[in-house]
Amino acid sequence: RICVSSISPVADNGDTFVLIRIIDNGIGIEPGEIEKAFDPFYTTKETGKGTGLGLFVSHEIIAAHHGKMWLEKAEGGGVSLNISLPGAAAVASNE
Repeated sequence: RICVSSISPVADNGDTFVLIRIIDNGIGIEPGEIEKAFDPFYTTKETGKGTGLGLFVSHEIIAAHHGKMWLEKAEGGGVSLNISLPGAAAVASNE
């Protein structure tokens, strides 16, 4: 089961960001797996069941928009996928 836990504006150093947090309640992920999750072609699925490009491509798209994407263990098990995207003023100052 996956749910969008929150979408909220966050202020950091005067810039406004939108934080999107998606949490599942699955079995979780090992700390070593979190570090590899955004590597191209990395997958925990059996051979032929996944390319390992989904999180990599998503991470690259978010980074191209001056955002950040990271994983954390969720309270009570599962994983929290976090996406932070800058507001329009923050993007304009980076260009």
